[in-house]
Amino acid sequence: MIDSLNRESRLNPELVKSYFPEGIENLLGVTGEQLSFFGIRYENMGRKPGGEWEKLQQFYLAVVGRELPAELRSLSFLKSRVDYIYEEGELFRDQFSQYYPSLEGTVPLLILRICGWGQPANLPYRVEELVRYADHEELRKRGLATSVVESVSRKLSSEGVKYLWVNSDWHRWPSGIKPLPVRLISEDIKEEIMRSIGGEYIPGTDACYDKFNECGFFIITDKALHDKEYQTMMSGLDVIRNSQAG
Repeated sequence: MIDSLNRESRLNPELVKSYFPEGIENLLGVTGEQLSFFGIRYENMGRKPGGEWEKLQQFYLAVVGRELPAELRSLSFLKSRVDYIYEEGELFRDQFSQYYPSLEGTVPLLILRICGWGQPANLPYRVEELVRYADHEELRKRGLATSVVESVSRKLSSEGVKYLWVNSDWHRWPSGIKPLPVRLISEDIKEEIMRSIGGEYIPGTDACYDKFNECGFFIITDKALHDKEYQTMMSGLDVIRNSQAG
């Protein structure tokens, strides 16, 4: 009996592009003709102990440039002092650019990895994780990170995903984002998230926190619901501050 299935497939460039903000060329300081989009989807299905099939997926999404101006042509993830960004540079150089001719001579400008948390095979993903955001220090401070997180959230919302866990090793969180740290979200949302990934939820405990570490934050892909939860969270913080001040 087969207990696992694995598949790797190349993504249509237009699909990859749809995860990134419209007008990303302006944020990167290049023209649309100088950009290309490359992506791969990794899929895995395996049987749980009870015999039920569980699915996992990961997207590798890259924005690459060609015939760039001199100041961008010299960009390299291999110059980064951040370990995971350096590793993405090695992977691009040693694997993707070797096996995919369309990438020859290109410079990776931005790389994302998005993972779907394990779900029963017959159900859509409800929680996905932006686990990797590899960028160049020279291209920061242009609103790029905020725009990318927002565009990924919109794209996942259109696919039925309700919660985006932004878990990249940020130097600091994107300034335009209203983050929902896991310890501060409401009990109802913690319960829904845990049930969505097949986890056990025990009210009043940090069961959700045990699954999602403190490096990142949640985005509810429905903007109206996200803003409502954010305001509730901030109001609760104000109450705590005022009680402490008194």
